[in-house]
Amino acid sequence: MKKSSTYPKSERKRTLTALSLSRGERKLFQILYEYQKQTVSRQELCLRMWNRDKTNSSMTQLSVMVKHFKNKLADQGIKGPIIETCWGQGYRLDEAVYEQVYIESDELKYGNE
Repeated sequence: MKKSSTYPKSERKRTLTALSLSRGERKLFQILYEYQKQTVSRQELCLRMWNRDKTNSSMTQLSVMVKHFKNKLADQGIKGPIIETCWGQGYRLDEAVYEQVYIESDELKYGNE
């Protein structure tokens, strides 16, 4: 039997600020959200997150952040795979996330308050 990839819709969408995330995790979410279901390369994420090219160190930092980010969102009731790893390409938010979380226009500052 084929496993369904449809997840029950949340009772209501939550704003990004309603989630308990670190500044870096919030910035990661905003970047991925901006790309609207397109894959974002790890190089692009490193440039946007830390203003530097990808290095072994930044790649490790990014991988750890993605893992913590997934766990935190799952712990807060966000359903689905959350972030898809596209091997050799990068990361993208799973479609189910867009049905559960949204960013208000005043949240599009990438955490640079």
